[in-house]
Amino acid sequence: MIRCAVLFCALAASARGFATFATLATPAAQAAAGGAAQGVARVNALYDQNRFAEAAQLGEQLVKANRESAEAWFALARVHLSTEWTMRRDARAESAMRNVLRIDGRKPDTVRWIATAQFRQARYEECLPLLNELVDADPPRLSGDPFAQMLMLRASVRLRRDALDAEARAAARRDLDRALAAVPNHGPSRALRSEMLFDDGKAAEALADLEVALRALPGDKGVHYQLQACLTRLKRREEADRHREIWRILNRLTDSVASANAPDAATRRALLQKLKELNPDDLARRLELCESEISAGEIDAALAECDALLERKRGWPAAQHLRDEALRAKAGARPNLPNAVPAHGKDGGGE
Repeated sequence: MIRCAVLFCALAASARGFATFATLATPAAQAAAGGAAQGVARVNALYDQNRFAEAAQLGEQLVKANRESAEAWFALARVHLSTEWTMRRDARAESAMRNVLRIDGRKPDTVRWIATAQFRQARYEECLPLLNELVDADPPRLSGDPFAQMLMLRASVRLRRDALDAEARAAARRDLDRALAAVPNHGPSRALRSEMLFDDGKAAEALADLEVALRALPGDKGVHYQLQACLTRLKRREEADRHREIWRILNRLTDSVASANAPDAATRRALLQKLKELNPDDLARRLELCESEISAGEIDAALAECDALLERKRGWPAAQHLRDEALRAKAGARPNLPNAVPAHGKDGGGE
C-alpha cells in the first residue's frame, strides 16, 4: 500500500511559495487593490508567523470587504493550503482559489492550487484533468518545483486509484522519474518513488531516494517510517531504531489532536525536547518547542532555542515572533500564545 503522508509536508512547503499578483490595470481596480493591500500584507504576516487562526479570521473579513480583489482571495486560500495548520479547511482553499480564477483568469498557479485542494479532499476524478492540463502541455505550463509537485500528485492519484494495476504503477513511475529529471532533490517525489522501489524488493535503491527525501523533509513522519522499514530490511538495526523512535514521537504529537487524547503540556514539551535530540534538523518541531517553553514559563530556554533557530534560518518570521513573545513574558506580560502565562519568578523574568 502506498503511504502518502509525505505529500502534505511538501504541499505545506509549496504553499509558502505563492507568487504575487501584478498590479491591476484600471484606475478603479488600482484603487480597490490599494485598499486591500494593507489587509493582504497583514494576513501574509500572520501566516508567516504561523498564526493561522488569526490569519484565517482576518482573511475572511478581508474578502468580505474586497470581493473583487484577487489578492485578498489568494491570501485567504494560502492560509487554508497550509498543512502546518490542523484546523485548515481544504474546501475553503478551493473556493477561495475559484474566486481568484474568476477575477484573474485561468493562470497555471491558480489551476495548480485548485488541483492541490481537490487532491486533499480525495476528489481525484476532478483534480486529474487539471494535473493533465498543467504537465502534459507542450511545453508544460509549469517548471521547477511546481512542475515536479504536480507530477508527483498525479503519480499519487494513479497509485491510490489503481495500486494493483501494473499499467497504473508504470505510469506513476514515469511521472516520478520525470519529476526527478526536472528537480533531482524534490523530496516528495523521492519519497514516493522509494515506496515503489521498496515494494519491488529494491531496498538499497529505495534507501538512496530516502536519503535525499530526508534532507528535504526532515520532519516528515512518512519518511522516517519508510527509513526504519528500509534500514531494518538492510539489517542496519541501530539506524532503523532511531528512525522508528522519531516516527513514534511524531505520531504522539500529530495523531492525537483531540484534547481528550493529546499529550498534556508537560508531556508534549518532553516529547519535543527528545525529538530535538534525535532529529535536530526538524526546525518546525523545534519551533513548537519554543512555544512550549514559553507556555511553561521557561523563558530563557525559549529565548535560547529561538536564537538557535534564527541562526539556522535567518529572518524566520515565526521564530522572531516567538522570540518577541518570550521577551514580553520575561518582562512580566502575558505572551500572545494559547495557554501561556507571564514568567514571574521564572528564569529571572520579573519580581
